[in-house]
Amino acid sequence: MTLTKKIFLALGAFALLLAVALAALVAFVDVNAFKPQIEQAVKDRTNRTLAIDGDLSLAVFPRLAVALPKTTLSQPGSPAPFASVDGARVSVALWPLLRGRVEADRVVAQGLTATIERRADGRTNVDDLIGRDAAARQGAGAPPASGPPAFEIGGVTLVDASLTYRDVVANTTLALTRLNLELGRVAAQGRTPLRLSTQFAATSPAAQGELAFDGVAEVDLERRVYGARSVEMTLKAMLGQRPLELRGKAGELRFDAGGGALAVAGLDVGGRGAWGDGASQRFEVQLQVPKVEADATAARGERATARVKLAGPTSGEVGLSVESLSGTTSALAIGRLALEASLQQPLGADRTRRIVATVASPAGANLAARTLVLPQVSGELRIDDPALAQKSLTLPMQGTLSLDAAKQVADARLRTRVDETTLAAQLGVRGFAPVRLTFDAEADRLDVDRYLVRPATGASAGQGAPAAAGPIDVSGLKDLRLAGEARVAWLQVRGIQVHNARVGVRADGGRLAAAPVTASLYRGRVDATAFVQSDQRFGLDATLTGVDVGALLKDATGDDTVAGRGNVTLALTTRGASADALKRALAGQGAFVLRDGAVKGVNIERALRNANALLAGGRTESASGSADEQTDFSTLSASFVVRDGVARSDDLDLRSALLRLGGSGEVDLAAGTLDYTVRATVVGTLRGPDGREVTALRGATVPVRLEGPLAQPRYSIDWGDVAKEQLKARAAEALTGRPPRAPDDKPRDSIEQRARDALKGLFGR
Repeated sequence: MTLTKKIFLALGAFALLLAVALAALVAFVDVNAFKPQIEQAVKDRTNRTLAIDGDLSLAVFPRLAVALPKTTLSQPGSPAPFASVDGARVSVALWPLLRGRVEADRVVAQGLTATIERRADGRTNVDDLIGRDAAARQGAGAPPASGPPAFEIGGVTLVDASLTYRDVVANTTLALTRLNLELGRVAAQGRTPLRLSTQFAATSPAAQGELAFDGVAEVDLERRVYGARSVEMTLKAMLGQRPLELRGKAGELRFDAGGGALAVAGLDVGGRGAWGDGASQRFEVQLQVPKVEADATAARGERATARVKLAGPTSGEVGLSVESLSGTTSALAIGRLALEASLQQPLGADRTRRIVATVASPAGANLAARTLVLPQVSGELRIDDPALAQKSLTLPMQGTLSLDAAKQVADARLRTRVDETTLAAQLGVRGFAPVRLTFDAEADRLDVDRYLVRPATGASAGQGAPAAAGPIDVSGLKDLRLAGEARVAWLQVRGIQVHNARVGVRADGGRLAAAPVTASLYRGRVDATAFVQSDQRFGLDATLTGVDVGALLKDATGDDTVAGRGNVTLALTTRGASADALKRALAGQGAFVLRDGAVKGVNIERALRNANALLAGGRTESASGSADEQTDFSTLSASFVVRDGVARSDDLDLRSALLRLGGSGEVDLAAGTLDYTVRATVVGTLRGPDGREVTALRGATVPVRLEGPLAQPRYSIDWGDVAKEQLKARAAEALTGRPPRAPDDKPRDSIEQRARDALKGLFGR
């Protein structure tokens, strides 16, 4: 027998012996007896609980294979479940395993579920499994960790898996269900075919849909390089109630997390979607990146563009372009970053609002740090709108912008000058999920009326049918997070002029509040707070101190029904989705005290001067107010309560040298009408048209009924009732000798003289 034959026989005998030993191992060794040791080992190494619910299965031919029954792994240091699998099978080559290398044929998992959480301290519940805890210990002086383990898997198959990611800090959740994944050969370094399909659901923003991905994945765990080639992707989603479809392809996508390198070639993404009520607004999007490369030594790239076309009630186009790349990934220079947008919005009756914006700047970026700086922003905003008095408005803009995506911070400084106004603003973002906005704006002089067509007032306002007020929808406040302040040295809006105006603004939790609101207003001051809530609630608390009310009303409405200077307090709330509904739901209270003014539209003194003739006739005088008439006063005060849009007042107090007026009644703010009775008492010397003193009304109370539209009320006096009351009063005077005295009246010399005076006053003789 030759030596060669002896060697082969020896090898054959050894192989037979090994096969018999392995067969005996499978036949006589109960692998399930090792389950407690396996579970304890996992507990000791990870502080997690491993529960194997069923029998393990072991096979050795042609590879060492283990089949797992339903198995659950807990959260670290907690019995709460982290991951589970309905069943899994993995087979490993024997000889490489003896050399310390893991070579698995294929890993198949059925019904895998796992939940990954990001906690408030920024750590996750998988840090201990992926080595981040070891990296943290290394930074504290622990021995350096070795690189990724050498391994090779022939393929990975996940069937009907479910993965959930929760971010406690951002209050967001992403859930992947019906996840099916096919991977080819997987190793610490290399390429592998990848095919994935899944359904997903997310919160903040709310979204759900389907995703499919097909391509070749690239992985280098040691260098932390990840990428893909020959990619095809489809996405169908609903963002809230708004549909979105995207399809894309790419020749190459690569990102070097270690060195911050980036490469993109042949990226072409297109799609369409919709938003708005009933998805009435549609859009199409196109993103093209022919070729971009950037690493630690150089950056270069062709012109990349993104474009969105809008169709629907609002139409237009928005485009973004990036040109002339240079520098490195840590100091990337962009020669020109430009934004161009044009939007058209129909206003009805063949009227259209058009907005055109152009903004450009050089830019600098650090891909590893995820920062972007635009040091020289310049551009222009043009608005063409028939509602503008000049029909067109152009705003030049200059400023700077910076973005730190890692810290979720963005800041912009903008400045513009138009006509006589210089406006400077600082805008900021503090957090991206949810977005939190900040601002600080200041203007030296702003005449809003210069740009808006002011509604007609007075008689011209009543010509033609009034325009129907549109709905008021503030539901968008639910997602608004805003804080800031605006200041204007001089401001005019709707005819009202204020100086040194200051408004603080804050929005959160569906509530937008303006507080404080302060300004110098018509020789006085206003201090106020106001709020709007997403459930259509509105509120206002205001105090006007030393304000010239007549001048304020004149500028605001063109009608100075009341003149005088004094104080006004208001505390009002309402709710509704239209201007009419807001008026009808108005509730609250208020009060005012005015001095040295007049109530215009009615002259109560003139009406009382004809008292002699009217008393004798016993008839009712009725007339409409006139803009040329007024009732002067030294003080005027009242308080009122508002319910369901109707203001009720019962304590009117008007005082002048001649009159004392009290009153009670209602003003319907929604209808614009009043029903009010003024009780006038003559306290001074009242002379009639003939110059003779009207003694019949001294000490008498004359009711004056005011009713009709607020702009031009009607008044009426029932002189018959006044005469009856006066006759009763004079009869009582004659019997008791005590005349009804008004303030500052002097007593009569005798009963007889008072009786004669009474008769003369009653009958005009």
